[in-house]
Amino acid sequence: MQKFVKGGHLFRRVARISEIVSAPNDLPKIVDIFVWDDASGSLVPVFKMIGGGRCYDEKIP
Repeated sequence: MQKFVKGGHLFRRVARISEIVSAPNDLPKIVDIFVWDDASGSLVPVFKMIGGGRCYDEKIP
């Protein structure tokens, strides 16, 4: 897990199994970004990045 600060918020990055296990080159990487929610005491997904850093900043339901 990596920790970093962006816009004054602490983020933690959790590696997915697909990032650790090598996959075919034609499959894009999928990275979920989570924020710690103090109220629930858990990580909450914020947005996904797919492929070469293209970012979808929509909230994940």
